[in-house]
Amino acid sequence: MVHGEGISIFPNAVNVQGYAHNGTGTVVVVYNDATYVLVSTDYGRTWSKIAHNLPGANVGVVWLSGRFILASAATTTTSSDSVKCSYSTTGATFTAGGTVVLDGVAYTGNTSIATDGTRAIICIGSSSGATKVVSTTDGVTLTSRTVPSAPYGTDPKILYNASAGANGWLICASGGVTTAARSTVADGSAWEVVTLPANFANTSGAASGLGLFVIGTLTNFYTSTNGATGSWSNIGNPQIPSTANTSGTAGIAGKLSINFDGTRFVLGTGLSLSGSGGSQFMYTTDFRQFTTRQIIPQSISNQTNLYLTALPAGNAMMFLPASPSSGSSTSYIWSANWLTSSEYVGSSVQFSMPALTSIGAQRIVFGYVRVD
Repeated sequence: MVHGEGISIFPNAVNVQGYAHNGTGTVVVVYNDATYVLVSTDYGRTWSKIAHNLPGANVGVVWLSGRFILASAATTTTSSDSVKCSYSTTGATFTAGGTVVLDGVAYTGNTSIATDGTRAIICIGSSSGATKVVSTTDGVTLTSRTVPSAPYGTDPKILYNASAGANGWLICASGGVTTAARSTVADGSAWEVVTLPANFANTSGAASGLGLFVIGTLTNFYTSTNGATGSWSNIGNPQIPSTANTSGTAGIAGKLSINFDGTRFVLGTGLSLSGSGGSQFMYTTDFRQFTTRQIIPQSISNQTNLYLTALPAGNAMMFLPASPSSGSSTSYIWSANWLTSSEYVGSSVQFSMPALTSIGAQRIVFGYVRVD
Protein backbone atom coordinates (compact mmCIF):
# COMPACT_ATOMS: atom_id res chain seq x y z
CA MET A 1 0.00 0.00 0.00
CA VAL A 2 1.33 3.44 -0.96
CA HIS A 3 0.41 5.94 1.74
CA GLY A 4 1.14 9.17 -0.11
CA GLU A 5 2.69 10.77 -3.14
CA GLY A 6 6.09 12.40 -3.13
CA ILE A 7 6.09 13.98 -6.60
CA SER A 8 3.07 16.19 -7.18
CA ILE A 9 2.80 19.16 -9.51
CA PHE A 10 0.09 21.82 -9.81
CA PRO A 11 -0.89 23.01 -13.31
CA ASN A 12 0.90 26.27 -12.44
CA ALA A 13 2.62 27.93 -9.48
CA VAL A 14 0.20 28.85 -6.72
CA ASN A 15 0.08 30.61 -3.38
CA VAL A 16 -3.02 29.19 -1.72
CA GLN A 17 -5.35 31.74 -0.11
CA GLY A 18 -8.24 29.48 0.84
CA TYR A 19 -9.96 26.18 0.15
CA ALA A 20 -13.23 24.30 0.63
CA HIS A 21 -14.08 20.58 0.68
CA ASN A 22 -17.51 19.08 0.03
CA GLY A 23 -16.90 16.11 2.32
CA THR A 24 -16.86 13.52 -0.48
CA GLY A 25 -13.57 14.23 -2.22
CA THR A 26 -14.05 17.42 -4.25
CA VAL A 27 -11.79 20.28 -3.13
CA VAL A 28 -11.64 23.83 -4.53
CA VAL A 29 -8.51 25.93 -3.95
CA VAL A 30 -8.31 29.70 -4.55
CA TYR A 31 -4.95 31.34 -5.11
CA ASN A 32 -5.33 34.97 -6.26
CA ASP A 33 -5.67 34.15 -9.93
CA ALA A 34 -7.68 36.45 -12.17
CA THR A 35 -9.18 33.59 -14.18
CA TYR A 36 -8.95 30.21 -12.50
CA VAL A 37 -9.41 28.17 -9.34
CA LEU A 38 -7.96 24.70 -8.86
CA VAL A 39 -10.35 21.76 -8.42
CA SER A 40 -9.62 18.22 -7.26
CA THR A 41 -12.13 15.37 -7.26
CA ASP A 42 -9.86 12.90 -5.43
CA TYR A 43 -9.27 14.58 -2.06
CA GLY A 44 -6.41 16.76 -3.33
CA ARG A 45 -4.33 14.14 -5.11
CA THR A 46 -4.66 15.65 -8.61
CA TRP A 47 -5.85 19.07 -9.80
CA SER A 48 -7.45 20.84 -12.75
CA LYS A 49 -7.74 24.53 -13.60
CA ILE A 50 -11.37 25.70 -13.78
CA ALA A 51 -12.55 29.21 -14.73
CA HIS A 52 -14.14 30.98 -11.75
CA ASN A 53 -16.11 33.55 -13.82
CA LEU A 54 -15.50 36.41 -11.41
CA PRO A 55 -14.17 39.96 -11.94
CA GLY A 56 -11.13 39.89 -9.70
CA ALA A 57 -8.26 37.69 -8.55
CA ASN A 58 -9.09 38.10 -4.85
CA VAL A 59 -11.38 35.05 -4.80
CA GLY A 60 -12.74 33.31 -1.69
CA VAL A 61 -14.52 29.95 -1.51
CA VAL A 62 -16.94 28.11 0.78
CA TRP A 63 -19.04 24.92 0.61
CA LEU A 64 -22.66 25.57 1.55
CA SER A 65 -26.00 23.87 0.88
CA GLY A 66 -24.69 21.46 -1.72
CA ARG A 67 -22.64 23.93 -3.75
CA PHE A 68 -19.28 25.66 -3.84
CA ILE A 69 -19.73 29.43 -3.67
CA LEU A 70 -16.97 31.73 -4.92
CA ALA A 71 -16.81 35.49 -4.35
CA SER A 72 -14.56 38.38 -5.37
CA ALA A 73 -14.75 42.13 -5.83
CA ALA A 74 -13.83 44.45 -8.66
CA THR A 75 -10.74 46.46 -7.74
CA THR A 76 -11.81 49.95 -8.83
CA THR A 77 -14.33 52.38 -7.36
CA THR A 78 -16.76 53.12 -10.19
CA SER A 79 -20.43 52.85 -9.32
CA SER A 80 -20.89 49.83 -11.58
CA ASP A 81 -18.26 47.72 -9.83
CA SER A 82 -19.53 44.97 -7.61
CA VAL A 83 -18.99 42.09 -5.28
CA LYS A 84 -19.91 39.08 -7.38
CA CYS A 85 -20.47 35.40 -6.71
CA SER A 86 -20.38 32.28 -8.83
CA TYR A 87 -21.34 28.76 -7.81
CA SER A 88 -21.04 25.10 -8.74
CA THR A 89 -22.42 21.86 -7.32
CA THR A 90 -19.56 19.76 -8.70
CA GLY A 91 -16.63 22.14 -9.28
CA ALA A 92 -16.62 21.29 -12.99
CA THR A 93 -18.02 24.67 -14.09
CA PHE A 94 -19.01 27.81 -12.20
CA THR A 95 -22.21 29.69 -12.97
CA ALA A 96 -22.50 33.46 -12.52
CA GLY A 97 -24.41 34.29 -9.33
CA GLY A 98 -25.47 37.40 -7.47
CA THR A 99 -24.08 40.94 -7.42
CA VAL A 100 -23.84 43.72 -4.84
CA VAL A 101 -22.72 47.17 -6.00
CA LEU A 102 -19.73 48.58 -4.15
CA ASP A 103 -19.67 51.80 -2.17
CA GLY A 104 -16.82 53.83 -3.66
CA VAL A 105 -13.99 51.85 -2.04
CA ALA A 106 -11.46 49.77 -3.96
CA TYR A 107 -11.67 46.42 -2.21
CA THR A 108 -8.35 45.04 -3.41
CA GLY A 109 -7.67 42.88 -0.35
CA ASN A 110 -8.21 39.16 -0.05
CA THR A 111 -11.62 37.56 0.30
CA SER A 112 -12.49 35.42 3.33
CA ILE A 113 -15.73 33.41 3.63
CA ALA A 114 -17.18 31.46 6.55
CA THR A 115 -20.46 29.60 6.97
CA ASP A 116 -22.81 28.60 9.77
CA GLY A 117 -24.36 25.87 7.63
CA THR A 118 -27.30 28.08 6.66
CA ARG A 119 -25.63 31.20 5.28
CA ALA A 120 -22.19 32.34 4.25
CA ILE A 121 -20.69 35.69 5.18
CA ILE A 122 -18.18 37.16 2.76
CA CYS A 123 -15.52 39.58 4.01
CA ILE A 124 -13.29 41.55 1.61
CA GLY A 125 -10.52 43.87 2.78
CA SER A 126 -9.06 47.04 1.31
CA SER A 127 -5.89 49.10 1.53
CA SER A 128 -7.83 51.80 3.41
CA GLY A 129 -8.82 49.31 6.11
CA ALA A 130 -12.50 49.38 5.14
CA THR A 131 -14.15 45.96 4.90
CA LYS A 132 -17.03 44.92 2.68
CA VAL A 133 -19.31 42.33 4.30
CA VAL A 134 -21.98 40.45 2.34
CA SER A 135 -24.17 37.49 3.29
CA THR A 136 -25.74 34.84 1.06
CA THR A 137 -27.41 31.45 1.35
CA ASP A 138 -26.86 30.35 -2.22
CA GLY A 139 -24.46 32.67 -4.06
CA VAL A 140 -27.39 34.10 -6.01
CA THR A 141 -29.09 36.46 -3.56
CA LEU A 142 -26.57 38.73 -1.82
CA THR A 143 -27.23 41.09 1.09
CA SER A 144 -24.83 43.84 2.22
CA ARG A 145 -24.05 43.96 5.92
CA THR A 146 -22.70 46.98 7.78
CA VAL A 147 -19.83 46.62 10.25
CA PRO A 148 -18.62 49.46 12.51
CA SER A 149 -16.08 51.75 10.92
CA ALA A 150 -12.63 50.56 12.02
CA PRO A 151 -9.34 49.57 10.38
CA TYR A 152 -9.69 45.87 9.57
CA GLY A 153 -6.79 45.77 7.11
CA THR A 154 -6.23 44.38 3.64
CA ASP A 155 -6.55 40.73 4.63
CA PRO A 156 -9.11 40.23 7.40
CA LYS A 157 -10.36 36.71 8.15
CA ILE A 158 -13.90 35.83 9.16
CA LEU A 159 -14.64 32.94 11.54
CA TYR A 160 -17.83 31.28 12.77
CA ASN A 161 -18.29 29.61 16.18
CA ALA A 162 -21.76 28.11 16.66
CA SER A 163 -21.37 27.90 20.44
CA ALA A 164 -21.18 31.70 20.70
CA GLY A 165 -24.80 32.17 19.55
CA ALA A 166 -25.47 35.73 18.45
CA ASN A 167 -21.74 36.44 18.83
CA GLY A 168 -20.79 33.57 16.54
CA TRP A 169 -19.22 35.64 13.74
CA LEU A 170 -15.80 37.25 14.24
CA ILE A 171 -13.83 39.33 11.72
CA CYS A 172 -10.13 39.32 12.67
CA ALA A 173 -8.26 42.37 11.42
CA SER A 174 -4.90 42.23 9.67
CA GLY A 175 -2.03 44.63 9.22
CA GLY A 176 -0.68 45.07 12.73
CA VAL A 177 -3.89 46.08 14.53
CA THR A 178 -5.93 44.26 17.16
CA THR A 179 -9.30 45.56 15.97
CA ALA A 180 -12.02 42.97 15.33
CA ALA A 181 -15.74 42.98 14.63
CA ARG A 182 -18.07 40.59 16.46
CA SER A 183 -21.66 39.89 15.47
CA THR A 184 -24.44 40.72 17.92
CA VAL A 185 -27.16 39.01 15.88
CA ALA A 186 -26.94 35.39 14.74
CA ASP A 187 -27.48 36.20 11.07
CA GLY A 188 -24.65 38.75 10.99
CA SER A 189 -26.94 41.74 10.49
CA ALA A 190 -25.42 43.72 13.40
CA TRP A 191 -21.87 43.99 14.74
CA GLU A 192 -19.74 45.58 17.45
CA VAL A 193 -16.04 46.38 17.71
CA VAL A 194 -13.93 44.20 20.01
CA THR A 195 -10.21 43.99 20.73
CA LEU A 196 -8.09 40.93 20.06
CA PRO A 197 -5.17 39.93 22.31
CA ALA A 198 -2.79 39.89 19.33
CA ASN A 199 -3.02 41.27 15.84
CA PHE A 200 -4.02 38.86 13.10
CA ALA A 201 -1.23 39.48 10.59
CA ASN A 202 -0.15 37.62 7.48
CA THR A 203 2.08 35.51 9.73
CA SER A 204 -0.79 34.52 12.03
CA GLY A 205 -3.27 31.70 11.82
CA ALA A 206 -6.91 31.74 12.92
CA ALA A 207 -9.66 29.14 13.04
CA SER A 208 -12.77 28.12 14.97
CA GLY A 209 -14.16 24.83 16.23
CA LEU A 210 -15.02 22.89 19.40
CA GLY A 211 -16.65 26.00 20.82
CA LEU A 212 -13.52 28.15 20.40
CA PHE A 213 -12.16 31.01 18.39
CA VAL A 214 -8.39 30.51 17.99
CA ILE A 215 -5.58 32.84 16.94
CA GLY A 216 -2.03 31.53 16.65
CA THR A 217 1.28 33.35 16.37
CA LEU A 218 4.87 32.13 16.38
CA THR A 219 4.94 32.29 20.17
CA ASN A 220 1.37 31.97 21.48
CA PHE A 221 -2.09 30.55 20.96
CA TYR A 222 -5.07 32.61 22.08
CA THR A 223 -8.51 31.04 22.58
CA SER A 224 -11.92 32.51 23.39
CA THR A 225 -15.43 31.07 23.57
CA ASN A 226 -17.12 34.27 22.41
CA GLY A 227 -14.50 36.69 20.99
CA ALA A 228 -15.26 39.42 23.53
CA THR A 229 -12.60 41.91 24.59
CA GLY A 230 -10.66 40.48 27.54
CA SER A 231 -12.07 36.96 27.11
CA TRP A 232 -9.00 35.38 25.53
CA SER A 233 -6.78 32.76 27.20
CA ASN A 234 -3.07 32.89 26.43
CA ILE A 235 -1.31 29.56 25.84
CA GLY A 236 2.37 29.33 24.94
CA ASN A 237 3.14 27.67 21.62
CA PRO A 238 4.84 24.35 22.52
CA GLN A 239 7.50 24.41 19.87
CA ILE A 240 8.56 21.27 18.07
CA PRO A 241 12.27 20.79 18.94
CA SER A 242 14.34 22.72 16.46
CA THR A 243 16.74 20.32 14.72
CA ALA A 244 18.02 19.90 11.19
CA ASN A 245 14.83 18.08 10.24
CA THR A 246 12.08 19.88 12.13
CA SER A 247 10.38 23.22 12.24
CA GLY A 248 11.04 25.20 15.38
CA THR A 249 7.70 26.96 15.66
CA ALA A 250 4.97 24.38 15.02
CA GLY A 251 4.55 25.92 11.59
CA ILE A 252 2.38 28.92 12.52
CA ALA A 253 3.31 30.93 9.48
CA GLY A 254 0.37 32.19 7.47
CA LYS A 255 -3.39 32.62 7.77
CA LEU A 256 -4.12 28.99 6.78
CA SER A 257 -1.71 27.46 9.28
CA ILE A 258 -4.52 26.49 11.70
CA ASN A 259 -7.39 24.42 10.31
CA PHE A 260 -10.28 22.54 11.92
CA ASP A 261 -11.21 19.21 10.34
CA GLY A 262 -14.45 18.72 12.26
CA THR A 263 -12.76 16.82 15.10
CA ARG A 264 -9.41 18.48 15.81
CA PHE A 265 -7.28 21.52 15.00
CA VAL A 266 -4.44 20.84 12.58
CA LEU A 267 -1.38 23.08 12.83
CA GLY A 268 0.40 23.23 9.49
CA THR A 269 4.09 22.88 8.92
CA GLY A 270 6.28 25.67 7.56
CA LEU A 271 9.61 25.44 5.79
CA SER A 272 11.28 27.41 8.51
CA LEU A 273 13.01 30.76 8.23
CA SER A 274 16.15 29.34 9.86
CA GLY A 275 16.99 27.35 6.74
CA SER A 276 15.85 23.98 8.11
CA GLY A 277 12.83 22.44 6.43
CA GLY A 278 9.82 21.73 8.62
CA SER A 279 9.12 18.01 8.76
CA GLN A 280 6.32 17.75 11.30
CA PHE A 281 2.84 19.07 11.90
CA MET A 282 0.65 18.93 15.00
CA TYR A 283 -2.95 18.38 15.93
CA THR A 284 -4.82 19.18 19.12
CA THR A 285 -8.32 19.52 20.55
CA ASP A 286 -7.54 21.87 23.43
CA PHE A 287 -4.22 23.64 22.66
CA ARG A 288 -2.72 22.00 25.72
CA GLN A 289 -2.08 18.44 24.53
CA PHE A 290 -0.46 18.12 21.10
CA THR A 291 0.30 15.15 18.87
CA THR A 292 2.86 15.37 16.07
CA ARG A 293 3.08 13.68 12.69
CA GLN A 294 6.19 13.52 10.53
CA ILE A 295 6.10 14.56 6.90
CA ILE A 296 9.45 14.69 5.17
CA PRO A 297 13.03 14.60 6.45
CA GLN A 298 14.63 17.41 4.50
CA SER A 299 17.02 20.32 4.55
CA ILE A 300 16.43 23.50 2.60
CA SER A 301 18.93 26.33 2.73
CA ASN A 302 17.76 29.95 2.51
CA GLN A 303 14.17 29.01 1.71
CA THR A 304 12.52 32.00 3.35
CA ASN A 305 9.22 32.49 1.55
CA LEU A 306 7.67 29.07 0.91
CA TYR A 307 5.39 27.43 3.45
CA LEU A 308 3.69 24.09 2.92
CA THR A 309 0.51 24.22 4.96
CA ALA A 310 -1.37 21.14 6.21
CA LEU A 311 -4.94 21.32 4.89
CA PRO A 312 -7.20 18.36 5.81
CA ALA A 313 -9.76 16.92 3.39
CA GLY A 314 -11.49 13.97 5.03
CA ASN A 315 -8.83 11.40 5.92
CA ALA A 316 -6.48 12.85 3.32
CA MET A 317 -4.03 15.64 4.03
CA MET A 318 -2.88 18.17 1.45
CA PHE A 319 0.40 19.98 2.10
CA LEU A 320 0.02 22.97 -0.19
CA PRO A 321 2.14 26.11 -0.73
CA ALA A 322 0.56 28.91 1.29
CA SER A 323 3.03 31.69 1.89
CA PRO A 324 2.46 34.81 4.01
CA SER A 325 4.85 36.55 1.65
CA SER A 326 5.08 36.53 -2.13
CA GLY A 327 6.40 33.04 -2.80
CA SER A 328 4.53 30.48 -4.89
CA SER A 329 5.22 26.95 -6.04
CA THR A 330 4.03 24.29 -8.46
CA SER A 331 4.94 21.58 -5.94
CA TYR A 332 2.90 20.02 -3.18
CA ILE A 333 2.63 16.85 -1.09
CA TRP A 334 -0.39 14.60 -0.70
CA SER A 335 -1.12 12.04 1.98
CA ALA A 336 -3.90 9.45 1.54
CA ASN A 337 -4.54 8.89 5.24
CA TRP A 338 -2.70 11.25 7.50
CA LEU A 339 -3.75 9.46 10.72
CA THR A 340 -1.92 6.29 9.67
CA SER A 341 0.85 5.56 12.18
CA SER A 342 4.38 6.32 10.98
CA GLU A 343 3.20 7.51 7.60
CA TYR A 344 5.85 9.37 5.68
CA VAL A 345 5.19 11.39 2.57
CA GLY A 346 7.54 13.70 0.80
CA SER A 347 8.60 15.50 -2.32
CA SER A 348 11.58 15.12 -4.61
CA VAL A 349 10.87 17.93 -7.04
CA GLN A 350 12.17 21.46 -7.40
CA PHE A 351 10.35 24.31 -5.68
CA SER A 352 10.27 27.26 -8.03
CA MET A 353 10.57 30.56 -6.17
CA PRO A 354 10.75 33.41 -8.72
CA ALA A 355 10.41 36.03 -5.98
CA LEU A 356 13.66 34.89 -4.41
CA THR A 357 16.10 35.29 -7.27
CA SER A 358 18.47 37.21 -5.06
CA ILE A 359 19.14 34.09 -3.01
CA GLY A 360 18.49 31.52 -5.71
CA ALA A 361 15.14 30.64 -7.19
CA GLN A 362 15.42 26.85 -7.02
CA ARG A 363 15.85 24.52 -4.06
CA ILE A 364 15.75 20.73 -4.16
CA VAL A 365 13.65 18.88 -1.58
CA PHE A 366 14.30 15.17 -1.12
CA GLY A 367 11.79 12.85 0.51
CA TYR A 368 10.05 9.52 0.24
CA VAL A 369 6.76 7.75 0.81
CA ARG A 370 5.97 4.79 2.98
CA VAL A 371 4.99 1.63 1.07
CA ASP A 372 3.73 -1.55 2.78
